[in-house]
This record gives sequence, structure tokens and C-alpha cells, in this order.
Amino acid sequence: MNQQPPFELGPIRPVAEARSLLIRTTRGCPWNKCDFCVNYQDMTFSIRKVAEIRADIEAAAQYYQGHPFTSCFLQDGDSFLMKTADLLQVLALIRQHFPTLERITSYGRAATMVRRTPAEMTEIAEAGLNRLYCGMESGADVILERIHKGTTVADIIKAGRMARDAGMEISEFLIVGLGGRELWQENAMQTARALNEIDPHFIRVRTIGVKVGSRLEQTWKAGGYVLQSETDSSANSVCWQRDCRASVAITPTTTR
Repeated sequence: MNQQPPFELGPIRPVAEARSLLIRTTRGCPWNKCDFCVNYQDMTFSIRKVAEIRADIEAAAQYYQGHPFTSCFLQDGDSFLMKTADLLQVLALIRQHFPTLERITSYGRAATMVRRTPAEMTEIAEAGLNRLYCGMESGADVILERIHKGTTVADIIKAGRMARDAGMEISEFLIVGLGGRELWQENAMQTARALNEIDPHFIRVRTIGVKVGSRLEQTWKAGGYVLQSETDSSANSVCWQRDCRASVAITPTTTR
């Protein structure tokens, strides 16, 4: 299985999904404006048709020849923008062709998730989508606004609670240092508060990295953003972990 797979694959997946089946439901990110991110910079967002996804699922089943996957990740940035009926159909097809799966996972964008009803969220969870990777990044509205995250802390908390109530596992992604030297304490304290409200199953912690070609790089070069020192970043981590009451697995990751 070293040749190019005969089905479409997206550019990224979470670290925890390294051994997972990858099925692409959307292309790119519908927002694609976050200052720190370059993952989908040159890509136009689109929702794939169910017929296309079905063909890919069938091709993947033939390609992997009964490989006992336990996890499947839905690429790219926002599978929740699919119509509920279409997403349910895709989930059923995946489980039909890969019966050993224990979980199906996806990125969960708060601004999209809050448009769902609790009944829809429960239906999606019962169909097999049972873990979401959610890019909170920060629990401070002033920071989310500065980095053009496109959502608010209130919606991030609401989306996380909706998913938990529906029976989904939640993995929240944080970026230590995102507030820069100016807002490090605000970032730490407000992020801890938001995490306490959500009470996620997992917290994945990353340190800020200024990517070449990102809008954050432009702000940094213009002097509008000052990176924290390693000492500042350590203080940030200690501060939010001290105030966070959630009993979860906290996992460090390499620089974003």
C-alpha cells in the first residue's frame, strides 16, 4: 500500500489520528481567516457530494483490504456544514464498509456547531461521530478578535457543552503564547475559565509558532505582536493549569 491511494485526501489531520482511516468530507476551511494558520491558505472551501464521498469510501475499503481500523477521521475543516441527512448517510457508509471502527472523529468549528439543534447533535453522535477536535486556541475574547478567529468564547463554550450533552468526546486545542507578551495573563486565566465551563475529555496544548506567509507573521514583523519568552510561556502554562479544574488528559504538542 505504498502507492498513491485511489481516493481523495486532505492536507492535515490531528496528531492522534496518525493511524486512522481518513475520509474527506469537505475541502479546506469555510473561515480560513485565522491569523496564525496557513493550512488551507490557497484552497477554496467546498462541501463534497455524498456520491463522491461514497465512491471514496468504497475505494478505501478495496484499497485497505479489510485492515482493522479502529478510528476514522473526517477531513477537512468543517464536516458540520454538511446537511444532517448527508452527514448521517456518510457515517452509515463508513461504518458499513469498516465494521471494526470504534470511533469516527472530526474537527468541530464552534461557529458551525452552535447552529445545530441538540436533537441533531445527538443523532449525529448516535450515528457514530463520537469525538471532536475543537480549536478553542484561547478563552479570551480580546485575543480571539485580534487573531480573527471568527467566533466568541460564549459560542466555544456552548458548542462544547452541546457536543458533550450529545455523547461526544471533546478534545480542545489551546495555543500557549497566542496572546503574546501583552496578553499572556489574560490568555491563561480566561482559557482556564472557559475550560472549566466546557469540561472537555482531552486538552491538547501547543505553543505558538509564527508561520511563514501568515497574517500573524506580518503583524509580528510590523511590531504589533511580541512573542513571549520561554519563561513567559512557562508562566502562562502554570497559570492556566493552576486555575483549570477539569479532570482531563493534558497533552503537549509540537509548535503549531
